[in-house]
Formats: sequence, C-alpha cells, structure tokens
Amino acid sequence: MSWFFNKIKWQQQNDVISIDTEKVESLSPFTWEQEDIPEIFSEISSGNEQLTLKSTHVGADRVSYEVCWFDSVYWLHFECYSQSIWFEALDSTAMKNINPLYDYLTGNA
Repeated sequence: MSWFFNKIKWQQQNDVISIDTEKVESLSPFTWEQEDIPEIFSEISSGNEQLTLKSTHVGADRVSYEVCWFDSVYWLHFECYSQSIWFEALDSTAMKNINPLYDYLTGNA
C-alpha cells in the first residue's frame, strides 16, 4: 500500500485538511478497510517525523488518532464507509497552525 500516498492530494478548507479517496480518480478502484488504517497511519507518520500519536479512538466505522504536530493537537480521522481521511483542528492553536501543517504534509514547508 506504499503507493497510496504518492497518488493522493491533500486539500485544505478552513480548519480541516482532507482527502476523499472516492473522489481521487487515480485511487479508483482502490478501497481500504478498517484493518488497513494502522498501515495508512504508519505511512503518514513515517514520512512526517514531527507528527506524533497521542491516543487512538476506535468506533464502528471510524478510527480517530489524536496527533500532535509541534504545539498543536489534531484529530486524524479515518472513516471507512465514506473512504475519507481528514485532519481536524482541536483548539485555537491547532486552528492557527492548520496552514503550516498543510504545507508540511504537502512538502511546501
């Protein structure tokens, strides 16, 4: 699955950084399941050493990782049914740093 993140494009809107794998034509017909999430998270974090895991929350169709990036805390959500992955700012500091995080994830930093 290491090719996964070579094909996605992060998108930013307000306090959210996301991808929607259903809408990314280069990923079709690839889908991922809940058991793939640790590997996907590993790919994200291994390429982004400043991103650290704080906690994990598992629901019926969503897994959320609470992650730190410098002094900011975000949720990194993986929703299986919609095949969506997104970062959500958890506080005003994270909201202020969402643009630098986006630049970091996309290699524009």
